[in-house]
Amino acid sequence: MPHKILVVGAGKSTSCLLDYFLEKAQSEHLHLTIGDLHPETIAESIKNHEACSVLKLDIFNDEARRKLVQGCDIVVSMLPASLHIQVAKDCAAFDKHLVTASYVSEELMALNSIVKAKGLVFMNEIGLDPGIDHMSAMQIIDRIRDAGGNMLLFESFTGGLVAPESDNNLWNYKASDGRGIRLAMDFLYPYIADKSSWPHKPDVQSWQGWPTRPSALIFAGVAYRESKFLQLWSKLEPDPKLDEIQRNLAITQPVLWLQK
Repeated sequence: MPHKILVVGAGKSTSCLLDYFLEKAQSEHLHLTIGDLHPETIAESIKNHEACSVLKLDIFNDEARRKLVQGCDIVVSMLPASLHIQVAKDCAAFDKHLVTASYVSEELMALNSIVKAKGLVFMNEIGLDPGIDHMSAMQIIDRIRDAGGNMLLFESFTGGLVAPESDNNLWNYKASDGRGIRLAMDFLYPYIADKSSWPHKPDVQSWQGWPTRPSALIFAGVAYRESKFLQLWSKLEPDPKLDEIQRNLAITQPVLWLQK
């Protein structure tokens, strides 16, 4: 019998997790069920995998959620932190183990005695930050202590930047999947130029006052020597009148930040 894993929530932060489970599916005898409100956004390679089932799940549909929890051995909740409690209560009720990548909330802590009494494992803070950073730090600390060493100072970082000898321009930094500031600016540019082309619902507050001159446009224009960013920045409203928009402008005089 395969070990049945339920992953609730399949946003962008779950891609590596899903790939890992499916890579291990055959050797570890796993079957993965993914419940998400928008299953159509999940990659075809995952949806078509023989060890994977993908279902549409509204987390607020109690009957559907409980049915999925009942049918698995362990639940991995990748929902926003405030929604873990819905799944956690089901896991406690149906004797299922639970893993999340979030800090332990007061609501989850309130289930502690029930979870312990049932011999369940509710493992939280098991993402990159928090989680792997804490565990890797303790691994180093324990190794030093076991060797009889003493520590005067310990600093831990959960991320890293490009080494200066490789590239000293942080504007060129890219994540492992290719995402970076340039890609972000290329995505935002057409919507800043014509906000009517924005495909989603308008912001609920001060939509009529946007766009103004975002400092990112002029900084990116200089960094990438991209004239269209600079030209658009020069055409936008430099002095917004709405208080809410003024509050959201982190840098109001970006030209002063540029070297001559």
